[in-house]
Amino acid sequence: MSRRTWAIAVAIILLALAGPLLRSADAGESRPSRDDIFQEIGATCGGPDVVKECRPAAFAEKFATRLADRMDRNALARRWLAELAQGDAVAAYGLAWLRSKDALPQLRRRLLTDKFFYGWETSTPDPPDAVYADDQYPLGRAVQLSAAERARLRREAAGCRDWRVARWLLYKLEGTALPDTAANRRHRLRCDGPGFPGDPGFRSP
Repeated sequence: MSRRTWAIAVAIILLALAGPLLRSADAGESRPSRDDIFQEIGATCGGPDVVKECRPAAFAEKFATRLADRMDRNALARRWLAELAQGDAVAAYGLAWLRSKDALPQLRRRLLTDKFFYGWETSTPDPPDAVYADDQYPLGRAVQLSAAERARLRREAAGCRDWRVARWLLYKLEGTALPDTAANRRHRLRCDGPGFPGDPGFRSP
């Protein structure tokens, strides 16, 4: 799963958690520059496995005091919304901490249009528990599809571009049954051609 997609999906879920805590700085606290703080946020929340470290409570513990002394809530939201629009995944964690409802449309759009599929190396590419494993895709909770979104995902699921991701999203968000191994194999062969031993016409490189 891409770091950007993970952060966006996680932020949608975390927006439902506890709101931000803005505190005044303690007396005698060192005062790194504002840029230093944002660089630290980027270093802390810029990796692929940082959900626990950057969820709202942990984010507040690490950064709330110093951020509150340098930028107000509205300024922080404007900055992170602009950064999110430029594809900065770290901004999603800051917006989740702020519980910024203004971020939801953009987070939702990016979740449903990011079609990253990792596709690890395997000799069994078609069983549903491999094709549609959750760690292959962004988390899709807290999103209810519109009629237009549902129709688009169904078209994509029937096609050859991003079909795995579209089927996973329909499964997670709509409860649509996943295709079985044989159906996955037929779809893969139709779209990708033979790529594994046992596929008709497969030639070992």
